[in-house]
Amino acid sequence: MEQLKYNNLTHSSSPYLRQHADNPVAWQEYSNSLIEEIKAQKKPILLSSGYSSCHWCHVMAAEAFSDPETALFLNEHFICIKLDREQHPDIDHFLMEFIVALHGQGGWPLNVFLSSDFKPFYATTYLPAVETNHANSFISILRKIQAWYQENQNFIEPFDSQAASIPRTNLATLIDEIGLNLDLVQGGTRNKPKFPPHSLLFLILSNPVLFRNHLDWAEMTLKKMIFSGLHDSIEGGFFRYCVDEKWEIPHFEKMLYDQAMMLTNLSLGYHLFEKEYFKEALSKLLLFLKQRLSSIKGYYSALDADTNHHEGETYLWQLNELKAALSKEQYDQFQEEYRLIPFEGKYHLIKKASSATTSIESILKDIRIEREQPFRDEKIITSWNALLAIAYLFSARYADNQEGYSEALSIFENLLSNHCSSEGTILHSQFEGTVQNRGTLEDISSLLLLGTYLYEDRLVELSQLEELYQEMSKFKLNGHWVESFDSAAGVIYASWFDHPIPSSASTAMAAEIRYLILQEKGDLPEIALSRAHFSDFANHFALQSYQELELYKSPNKINWKTLPVKAMQKQSSESLRCTNNKCTSWTGKTVNF
Repeated sequence: MEQLKYNNLTHSSSPYLRQHADNPVAWQEYSNSLIEEIKAQKKPILLSSGYSSCHWCHVMAAEAFSDPETALFLNEHFICIKLDREQHPDIDHFLMEFIVALHGQGGWPLNVFLSSDFKPFYATTYLPAVETNHANSFISILRKIQAWYQENQNFIEPFDSQAASIPRTNLATLIDEIGLNLDLVQGGTRNKPKFPPHSLLFLILSNPVLFRNHLDWAEMTLKKMIFSGLHDSIEGGFFRYCVDEKWEIPHFEKMLYDQAMMLTNLSLGYHLFEKEYFKEALSKLLLFLKQRLSSIKGYYSALDADTNHHEGETYLWQLNELKAALSKEQYDQFQEEYRLIPFEGKYHLIKKASSATTSIESILKDIRIEREQPFRDEKIITSWNALLAIAYLFSARYADNQEGYSEALSIFENLLSNHCSSEGTILHSQFEGTVQNRGTLEDISSLLLLGTYLYEDRLVELSQLEELYQEMSKFKLNGHWVESFDSAAGVIYASWFDHPIPSSASTAMAAEIRYLILQEKGDLPEIALSRAHFSDFANHFALQSYQELELYKSPNKINWKTLPVKAMQKQSSESLRCTNNKCTSWTGKTVNF
């Protein structure tokens, strides 16, 4: 195959893959058809997975994958394939399953070596082009892999995706276990690096009575994240994580899914705690979404961590820049209200507390806009857009963002119009007008889940969701949720791990539970509770499935602020409150949280 001799990523459908188009490596774009075609080559495969805003993916692209000696060896002995993990989450999940089984952990860039018939046998993450005190060079590993493969290629065992199960617990244990890993000083959990605990916050804030002992932690965590290096207080929005336990130095990429989960939790936090700084951060986040990530066809997926190959360059400041931009009076006020955190010879700005610094922030924002901006990945991903639409609904319900209703409906209608095949398959993504011709469980489940929230707000009919429910049901095999059936790896089972965002299996379970509740057809499936810090998003809906459900029925839509946060509602000819399969007349009075 002549094409295998050359790098073929210039016209790729992936922004990430195009970033590797200038590598001397003869990269091919992943597809099921390519995997079939190359079997006859009998060469081992290097399948390298990453994403456009991944810092270490950029580093390896600039180092090992740009090194002539490494590229020459790869091109002679391997078939080299690049995969955008955001376009193929199922394949990436399969590769991650393998590296975790092999090494106990993984990351990106995720470089997996497979036999010509797609059996993985070795995996690694970032490796340098030249050996260091901490790591072997990539080419030294390649030579060992190539030699090993020559001797062992006929003895490689298949590796199959495994049906995941959740580590079960009961409610009392769950409540106690949540507290075991909470950071009661800095907020978040005790892990490092410090990721926003999106799903755990959602579970606690959605069930404030049940988890009342953890509400102080939830409020503190939201506040810490707002007044920390995680939050871009100049432009709005939140970075992906912080590398330190004090939330000071972020990894500067901004992901759409993080903005969605932060918007949901800030809306709930503002409703429960009535702190104005939650509303301020939320308003800035909404503006950031509109100005930087929105488009006619949906919301883009990410902003890169790097600018000009330097992490955070767009966001960092020199002291002389700040002094030149602000008057002496403004600079004095700025010093009172901001902390300056050193990072690579410059400073990252962290706001100390809520304050009226609009004019100063406006000046700094205008300067930043004139700088070169980080690369924007303009893929429109179905599941992430659906997650954002749900967040818009929460901002409308609980934080007075009335435009959230129309924005959520617009996203839903756009996805149905542009990301749905003639056979009814919900497709995964689009880029530059080209729609990816395959779908996964995360896409259909996220869209159905969004539909159930829209129905509660009288924005869609329940009958519109029936087809989505039937389509999602196709992703079940022997009682287990499946991410995809049609990949080169065969059946790939869905994950239940809700970090950093809700997993596909959790989202599917949530969509199924909510749909069946609203349909009121028969008994709900009883879903086991997961141990804390594993399937926290799923746990909220598992609680609804058997003991914590409150469904309110009314001829007219009920103000969400008068209902318990965990409540659901639907239109009915009479006013009823339903719990534990029993409905009683409801007077319409305000209900406690």
